[in-house]
Amino acid sequence: MNYELIPLLDIPGREKVMEDLVRKTCSFDTAFSDFQATCSDNCTKSCEIEDFCEICKIRSRVVALAFTSGLTWEVWGETEVVGIIRLSDIKAGEDALGHYIFFDHDLSGKTDVLQAIINWAFEDHEGWRALQRLTIQIPDFAFALARHATKKLGFGGPFEFELKGKKVPVEGVKKNGISWRGQRRDLLTLGLVNSATPQHSAPA
Repeated sequence: MNYELIPLLDIPGREKVMEDLVRKTCSFDTAFSDFQATCSDNCTKSCEIEDFCEICKIRSRVVALAFTSGLTWEVWGETEVVGIIRLSDIKAGEDALGHYIFFDHDLSGKTDVLQAIINWAFEDHEGWRALQRLTIQIPDFAFALARHATKKLGFGGPFEFELKGKKVPVEGVKKNGISWRGQRRDLLTLGLVNSATPQHSAPA
């Protein structure tokens, strides 16, 4: 399937699209720590935004704020939005933090879409200076996401992180960096360097 990338447009006339994006993102549990928990019924998965309980409204505000900070793209399938890709913590001409969620859970099918954003970020555009690198941070419970990022997109680092006999290259590990489902879990940091950037050589 071919996907279309468009910048997120929070403008009059698109309120329903924005609400759908917020609701779908809120219901994606692996994207949130315990400090952004929903109610026990998790009404983000079954209710319209206006019917969210007070606890779930907090998560929706976090999502809405994230959408309007940094750069956000909508990923469209044939008839609906199937995902979101974001760049935050942008340091012009240097680095940014990448985030992505796909509501249809088809990560492998979005490799080309993710590569298109990487290519865009690593080039100069009007009002945009090419980044020298991209960073992603992935909790260890989303190990499949880390494996895809290393095998299909080229992210990694000089160290190895192992979980249940499987390994991924990482730049570092923030031990107990996130609370998820009542447990402290590790947060993996992976990087991708712009191939057009001259590489530093260590002195002999």
